[in-house]
Amino acid sequence: MQVVKLLGESTQVNAGSGTSVPSIGGVGAQYVMIQHSHSSDRLVEVRTGAGVTTGSMHIAGKDPIIVQKDRTDLIYSTASDVYATSVVYQG
Repeated sequence: MQVVKLLGESTQVNAGSGTSVPSIGGVGAQYVMIQHSHSSDRLVEVRTGAGVTTGSMHIAGKDPIIVQKDRTDLIYSTASDVYATSVVYQG
């Protein structure tokens, strides 16, 4: 079981323009928990503010994952049923 401290509200990832995933105080998140409830995989990308992809992965439904990123990076997805939340991993 993952233990995380929530640092913001869950945000729907915008499939077209990306999502900054705000943290408490409006600062971009450094650690982001990404999840979706669909039965098929989703492609998720981390991109810089300039649109350069720094990493990508497929995530399975109902299997959240925590990603470390720069605070100015955006999260992109192939579908709009992906959600991201600013967190700090506790163990």
